Amino acid sequence: MRGKSEKTQANQKINRVVIANLDSLEQSRTWADITQHEWHRNNFAFESTLTQTLPEITCANDDEQVPGKQTRLSNNEVQSCMRAYCRDLDAEKNERLLSLYPEYANRFAGIMRSAYLYAENIVIPYNQLLDGIFFLSLGPQRINDMLGNFSKDNAVLVISGRAADLEHCMKSFFFTQQEYGVYTLNPMYYSMSGLHVTRSGIEKMGQYNLYLTRRLEHFDQGTDDICSIIADAFAHYAATVAADETEWSVQLFTFLTDQLRSWVQAVNSGLVAYEDQEHPHDKTSNDEKDLLGDLL
Repeated sequence: MRGKSEKTQANQKINRVVIANLDSLEQSRTWADITQHEWHRNNFAFESTLTQTLPEITCANDDEQVPGKQTRLSNNEVQSCMRAYCRDLDAEKNERLLSLYPEYANRFAGIMRSAYLYAENIVIPYNQLLDGIFFLSLGPQRINDMLGNFSKDNAVLVISGRAADLEHCMKSFFFTQQEYGVYTLNPMYYSMSGLHVTRSGIEKMGQYNLYLTRRLEHFDQGTDDICSIIADAFAHYAATVAADETEWSVQLFTFLTDQLRSWVQAVNSGLVAYEDQEHPHDKTSNDEKDLLGDLL
C-alpha cells in the first residue's frame, strides 16, 4: 500500500489522504458485486419487494468457478445492475437494504477506516461524492459515525471541489452551458441514477432546457435550490428520453435530492469541510498523500 509517510512510522498521522481508487465507477462496480453476491446467496430472492428483479450476470471466463476467485464485472454489467437497483430506490428502501444487508456499509466502512488510520483528514474529490453510490446512499452522518467522529468542530471529511462552495460545485458537475447560454445536463453516465445522458437525448429535451436555464439563474440569485433542480432535470430526462430503457420511479429522484442536500447541510453545519481546488489550503509535499492500495 502506498501513501505512507515517515510520520506514520512514528505513530503519527499524515495530514490528509485521498483514496484515489474510489471513483464513481469503482463504487458502482463494488456495489454491483455485493448486490449480485447477495442475490445469488439468497437463492435469487434479494428482497424482491425492495428492488425489481436483477439481471442475470454471467462472467465471460472460466475463472468464475475457482473458489475464492473474484471476477471483475464489465462496465455494461455494472450499468445493467445499477439500473435495476436504482430505478425504484427511495429513502425507506435504502435504509431497509442497508439494514438487511450490512455488507454494503461494512465494505465501505473498511475502506474509510483504513484511510483514517493514515491521516487526520480524508479528502473526497467532488466527482467521487456527487456520483458515488456509497457516499450518497450512506450519507455524511453515517460515514462520520463509522469513523467515530461525532464532533462538528473537527471535520474529518473534506470535499475538494471546483467552485466557491459545494452547491455551485454541484451546478458545474451536473450541468454544462451550451450555445446562447442555454444550460443542459452534462452528457455522461451517472452511476447513482443509472441514467446515461447523451447529447442526442439532450437535444430531445427541447424547451425544458430553457426552463432549466431560468431555474439555474434563480439559483445563482439565491432563490432556487440546486438539489431539487438536479433531481428535476434527471426526472425529466428519464421520463422523456430514457423511458424506453427502463422504468424509473419518481421516488428515486426525490431520494437523490435529499441525499445531495444532506451533504450541503453537513458542510453548512461544520460536520464536513469543503475547499475550492482553485484556492487549496497551504501544504507541503509530505502533508497529503494518495492512498492507492487495494482498498476495494
